[in-house]
Amino acid sequence: MTVQEEAQLSFYEKIAVINEEHKVWLVQHIESKQIYIWKELYIYAKNVFAQLKKIENIHIPKIIECIQTEECLIVIEEYISGMTLQNRIDEQGVFSIDEALHRMLEICDGIETLHALSPSVIHRDLKPSNIMITNDGVLKIIDFNAAKQVNPMKNQDTVLIGSKDYAAPEQFGFGQSDTRTDIYGMGGLLQFMVTGQLKKEKPMSGWIGNIIDTCTQLEPAMRYQSINELRDAIMQVLRAQAAYQQDKQKKTQQNTSHEEAKEEKGRKRSGIYPYCSYLPPGFRSGHPVKMVAGIIGYMLLTYLVIGLEIHNKGGTVIYGAERLLYQIVVAVAFIFIILFCANYRGVRKRFPGMNHKSVILRYILGFVWCYTTLFVMILAAVLVAMLTGIIQ
Repeated sequence: MTVQEEAQLSFYEKIAVINEEHKVWLVQHIESKQIYIWKELYIYAKNVFAQLKKIENIHIPKIIECIQTEECLIVIEEYISGMTLQNRIDEQGVFSIDEALHRMLEICDGIETLHALSPSVIHRDLKPSNIMITNDGVLKIIDFNAAKQVNPMKNQDTVLIGSKDYAAPEQFGFGQSDTRTDIYGMGGLLQFMVTGQLKKEKPMSGWIGNIIDTCTQLEPAMRYQSINELRDAIMQVLRAQAAYQQDKQKKTQQNTSHEEAKEEKGRKRSGIYPYCSYLPPGFRSGHPVKMVAGIIGYMLLTYLVIGLEIHNKGGTVIYGAERLLYQIVVAVAFIFIILFCANYRGVRKRFPGMNHKSVILRYILGFVWCYTTLFVMILAAVLVAMLTGIIQ
């Protein structure tokens, strides 16, 4: 470490321990007062961190300093305020399919930047605890301790490294890791985002299951061969889902329009509109034919009631109050039947059972309620007549 490098490090003051075992501290720049992460790495690839320092990508923490000492590599990088993907799912549950796929696109963007370097850099430790979601909602890929440059001349990794549940087979002596190694880890991440479990614990099916299965093939040649291929597969699912939702929304709107038209027709029939709600059946819809039919019907009813003749046991026509009572009862009976059959102002809903799903049962109950109500009305009229002396 040079004198200049020592001077650079002297500007950072350690203010808190993040992980003493792994030599990670929270530090503050004494001039700018900015907060950073200080790491001391004892197993590392300095050339990888030198490449990372040049990267400008929102999904990859910015490397501020990368200084090698006799014992370790000191890395000072951007401080990220937020929670890991592991903590996010533990606290709030799994992501929806749509959100998980959009988060995967963010990971694709970050990993693609690494793979586009020359030589390509692979992360090799993509797992839920190495993905951060900032307080602003931005996804960050962290912990590049296991990262390495791709070397196509080697047949096998010299250092076996990676997390057991997310690392590809080639990281454990079954071949040389390359960019497809990260794709394997991304399949595990997608599995965890939508289920909260590993693939072996809860295999997925359908579109998402196909993506996960392709990512996590044991043979690298059977996986997506690049981040672009994986991104295309994700976009294809998102487009299919969007088309499905649009179709579903269109059908819902059509059903709603149909129901609204049906309700509109029902409102016209029932006289719910303010300008016709109190008009008698036949006049509520404002339809000329129905109004003419209503006028004729009400005229015939009036003629029938006025011309009604009541005879006593001797055959003599009854006049006066007794005849008027019978005329009133007959008129009320006819009017009730008309109002009930036309469901005037929703009168049928006030009778028990008239909202039943069965049409046949509604018809049966309609007859029952009609005749029951008529019987009660006639009985009441007779009792009133007897009490007032109209009927002896």
